[in-house]
Amino acid sequence: MDEGLVAAKARCDREWIAVAQAETAAASYGRPATPGEAATLARRLEAAFGAAGARIMVLHAAGVPAGYFWIEARTGGQWFLLDIWVGPTRRGQGLGRRLLRAAACMAARLGASELRLAVAARNDAARRLFAAEGFRVTDSQMREGRIWLEMGKDLRAEPGVG
Repeated sequence: MDEGLVAAKARCDREWIAVAQAETAAASYGRPATPGEAATLARRLEAAFGAAGARIMVLHAAGVPAGYFWIEARTGGQWFLLDIWVGPTRRGQGLGRRLLRAAACMAARLGASELRLAVAARNDAARRLFAAEGFRVTDSQMREGRIWLEMGKDLRAEPGVG
């Protein structure tokens, strides 16, 4: 199978990522995103394309998008995983793990000492993946009626990273 991780640039990738974001928002919120929330997500994503401190990477399989991740630089050597998603027909094939590892490696190559993220406490599948890959809960917060877990992973000790 022809697979490759490439920087998201093409219009079709942007449209595909917008669909992915709608699904991840619904999983995190426990409901579909409101029009205002969807518009905010779209504005943030559009601003990230081409930004020096952001990377949006799409995993293509057999020439079509299968998953993606979005990371951004923060202060103090931290990068933040804003989103990670695998298409429904490709789930259960290890692509989420592959994308998460690629995000950590990319952040480390770009100088990150830590990769952080926030995940809705109700998103069991994502929490299990993050924990299995060495992310640890550092904080929890109630925001907008939902519990969010902040998680982080030290990238300095990663084999093959840095």
